[in-house]
Amino acid sequence: SLTMKLSLPAFLLAASAAAKERDVFHARNTANRAIRRRVQHAAEMGSLEDIDVTVSRLNSPETPRRELGIFGEVKAFGPDGICADGDEYGTLNLTQPYEPLRKPTQFYPDTDGVTRVTLKYEPIQYHGPSYSNIIRAWNNEVPGPTIHLQEGGRLELELINCHRRPDGAHGELWHNDYAVPNTTNIHTHGPHISGESPGDNIFINVGPENKTTYKYEFDRNHLPGTFWYHPHKHGSVALQVAQGAAGMMIINDNDVYPLPDDIKDMEEIQMVVQHMNLERLRESSAVSLDNITYWREDSLLDHDPFKVTN
Repeated sequence: SLTMKLSLPAFLLAASAAAKERDVFHARNTANRAIRRRVQHAAEMGSLEDIDVTVSRLNSPETPRRELGIFGEVKAFGPDGICADGDEYGTLNLTQPYEPLRKPTQFYPDTDGVTRVTLKYEPIQYHGPSYSNIIRAWNNEVPGPTIHLQEGGRLELELINCHRRPDGAHGELWHNDYAVPNTTNIHTHGPHISGESPGDNIFINVGPENKTTYKYEFDRNHLPGTFWYHPHKHGSVALQVAQGAAGMMIINDNDVYPLPDDIKDMEEIQMVVQHMNLERLRESSAVSLDNITYWREDSLLDHDPFKVTN
């Protein structure tokens, strides 16, 4: 607390000096760092109520409203909802040692060369060998499903965001910090495809209770290989990927690809190695005002799902 009181004037003095030099962007960013640090500290101390004035600025009229989604809302919850809610959350239990490798769900191309995938991004109950918590995942799986593709084919991927509003910290104050924990999108690593909509556009925002459809085109000369996909929304990448939101994409070898027969006949074993950095998850969850997952071992919240088990 003492450190916070001393560091805040230092930030504001730096902002004032930058403003005198007419560096408007640097001045605003420096001042915002001071406010973000106050909110981060208050979140860590469980005293957000002490800075209601600061937090309320996030929803003030002068704060630009971010895009929630590009193809409209979905009927997520309620009697006809397509998303799980509360006690309906799926469960991922990885508590037992020496279990055989679990093979993720596999999506393959249809006869027309198009791989059609629906990913529901929603909270699930995670029980691991060291701790238990609510995490965010696609289709109740960590890692996510494996998507198979073919040269000259297409991928049509419907992404449904089954998270609720509000969306935690957002607005200009959090532009370069952990933010918008419930907003997401999809980005691929490795394939040579378009970075424009409806393809691999990292600037798409799929907000809570929204959905979008990606359409990727793969050249008929695209090399086979193993790639991966993950969320890429600026501000929430660390929180979402660190909880396990990642999956494999495989462009399969065609029949004439020059592989030795002993390689072709080998059993395929898919492995995704993931590590959940609890310290990073605690930080990103607190700063972004995440209201779904809590990662503090010393939390006093009655509904805190984080439990150290070993």
